[in-house]
Amino acid sequence: MGQHIPPANINMSALNDNVTGTTLYELAKIDSTTGRAVRVSLSDTNNISGIVVGGAGVTGTATICTYGNCPCIFDNAPVIRQYVVPSTSAAGQCHSVSGVPTTGQLLGNVSTEPAASGSSAMVDMTLKQTILTSGGGGGGGTVTYATNTVACTSSPNFNLSTALYSVQQITLSCTVSSMSFSNLSAGARITFRICRDTANRNWISWPGTIHGGMTNLGHLANTCDSQTFYSPDGTNLWSENLGVLNQ
Repeated sequence: MGQHIPPANINMSALNDNVTGTTLYELAKIDSTTGRAVRVSLSDTNNISGIVVGGAGVTGTATICTYGNCPCIFDNAPVIRQYVVPSTSAAGQCHSVSGVPTTGQLLGNVSTEPAASGSSAMVDMTLKQTILTSGGGGGGGTVTYATNTVACTSSPNFNLSTALYSVQQITLSCTVSSMSFSNLSAGARITFRICRDTANRNWISWPGTIHGGMTNLGHLANTCDSQTFYSPDGTNLWSENLGVLNQ
């Protein structure tokens, strides 16, 4: 059995707004006028900074977890590995959904890590991003921030056109010997999600144009690995994080 190593958390600090303030284990953003941390309202569907993990209130400095496994209060029963989005019924809280979100902001996935005391569940925020159906994307194109599932073949090609999806997923229901990608644009940010079925097959070594790609030597059946990359030139993809294994 492989050992799952959770990603290291990244926190930011911001002064609390002295009127709205922030709430522990709830979502916060930085007010564009005051530069202070405020609790996310029901109308705030984008530009969410993260989850407050310390210093909540209307005075002092809030500590906001922006990456890694972050504790959150949910307005519904969180289900492990489901997607997490902002609640539309309880301001500042998280909401667990089974389908791929198509609007608002994807905060991450419900983590397998045990919930922190006072929170409903941990949120794996390594996939946190704004979901857009149109607008600026890498290379000036239009990006849909959702998941594109690629069929398993011996040599799958991932079409990274900015008109498609920024999250590329494949389930290893076959034996893969190599992979390639096409239509990559400079400035694109791509997340690869590699899933396994009960056969628990290996993922291949990344091609030379993918730099810092994760290697999972202790992979588990029926789980997924994910890692995000950035392309500075439209040819190479450089890792932005260590990746998340066996989720």
